[in-house]
Amino acid sequence: MLLVVIPSLIEELSADQVDVRLKAVNLVGKLFALPEHHVAQKFHDLFWNPFGRESLEIITSVEGRLLDFDDRVRMRAVIVACDICSSNLKRDPLKLMAEATERLRDKKISVKKRALQKLMEIYQTYCKKYCEENMETIDHFEEIPCEIWMLCYDKECKEFRPQNMELVLSDNLFPEHLSVVERTMHWIHIFSLFSSLHEKALDTILIQKRRMQNEMKNYLALPKKSTE
Repeated sequence: MLLVVIPSLIEELSADQVDVRLKAVNLVGKLFALPEHHVAQKFHDLFWNPFGRESLEIITSVEGRLLDFDDRVRMRAVIVACDICSSNLKRDPLKLMAEATERLRDKKISVKKRALQKLMEIYQTYCKKYCEENMETIDHFEEIPCEIWMLCYDKECKEFRPQNMELVLSDNLFPEHLSVVERTMHWIHIFSLFSSLHEKALDTILIQKRRMQNEMKNYLALPKKSTE
């Protein structure tokens, strides 16, 4: 039954319309996930060997889609690229990771936000693995917070203002149960990778935090001044 529709499926996977391609990809995913049909075992090189020829071709295709003219395609590509990187941290494809990180500077706010979310998920996964498996520190993972800080230079999106970026870094960067000692070790390594731009971005975030603290102190002091 499937052999008859495969030519149409291939045509839809190559269609110009993004919605048509996405529906075809979702259908293929459902076919691969059918019970009693072990596609991953049958096509071992494609699904189980991250350095197989077919897998490298897929990674190259994903890299190309990260620069697609359609922002919905770029967003999907960011998700796939980050999932690939997160699934095998010790053999992470560096170029794919770098291309995905570049989407933090995408012209579309929606793509930037999704890239931010997925990159923080990667960093959290890396921190967990680092703690649980005694991994060595890996610079291109520790650089993720540095690149996230740079979003505070984006003047077009209120979500990336310094006060909001401070909350992102304090509340969402590390796994919830990561100890203070482990967080400190990561911070020390992050600082060692700083450029002058990263330092300036962090200063901007901390100045905003300090201003907020000072205003809160002044506010809390008002009742006492009023009484006097």
